Amino acid sequence: MFQAHACGIDDLQSVELLERRKRLGKGELSVIAFAMKIGQAVLTDDQEARRLAADVGHTLVQTTPHLFAWLMFSGRLGTLTSSVVIEQHEAMEQALRPHF
Repeated sequence: MFQAHACGIDDLQSVELLERRKRLGKGELSVIAFAMKIGQAVLTDDQEARRLAADVGHTLVQTTPHLFAWLMFSGRLGTLTSSVVIEQHEAMEQALRPHF
């Protein structure tokens, strides 16, 4: 279940400040600003977004391979299931295979 959070003018101003620094979409910028506000990690495979988050001091940035590894480590994703995930990833012509 997801918890609802308010988004105020200060949050939107954070997005505006971030947007001036890099040319990223509003989605990535909003996620970074919101994650900073609530102290949570950002999950992205966009390298520019990862660099920007680090530049503004948000060190809680993770990628799909991080998520995949955590799911394997925690036992929520078994060997057989992980093979299916990798096959589906490749079928979508994604480039993260070496990182899994």
